[in-house]
Amino acid sequence: MKSRTILEVVAIAATIVIVTTSCSDSAKSGSSGQVNSNTPIAIEPGVGVGKVRAGMSMDEVIAQLGKPDGESGSRHLEYRRLGFAVGFGRDGGVNVVMCGNSSGVNDSLAKAFTGSTKDGLGLGSSRADVVKVYGAPSGVEKGPAGRESLKYGPLGLTFSLLDGKVYHLVVDFRAPKL
Repeated sequence: MKSRTILEVVAIAATIVIVTTSCSDSAKSGSSGQVNSNTPIAIEPGVGVGKVRAGMSMDEVIAQLGKPDGESGSRHLEYRRLGFAVGFGRDGGVNVVMCGNSSGVNDSLAKAFTGSTKDGLGLGSSRADVVKVYGAPSGVEKGPAGRESLKYGPLGLTFSLLDGKVYHLVVDFRAPKL
């Protein structure tokens, strides 16, 4: 009787290990159809952010990224696990992607976002790096407590900085094309 109890415990433990391992592997590989926060995300001004492309419909975004973590109104999908939100225009197409969190630097959204431009610019980049890559911004807005926004209108990029470091990045596809 005692050996049967030990055998049952071993069988249950083995089942738990197998289930845990297979769930962990599918989360890493993205086999569920959802992109995870470890997936590198390319920021391409005027084109897209990761699998999100300018003009995509809400259904197309969900097909690419999986179910959103939340919605803000009828025209915004929040992918907190990826560190960004997707905004849609009145025509139903993607018109903006907001990366990180506009209100904080070290929050979960900023930590989750793994995107960068082909030049390596992303959250945490310095002001000097942004200006080195894109030159003088088309607009600068100074905010309170060391906050600043660098706008590159023709590219549709806005880098929000706190103490000289990027903490929020907006990719706006409504910007005029060069």
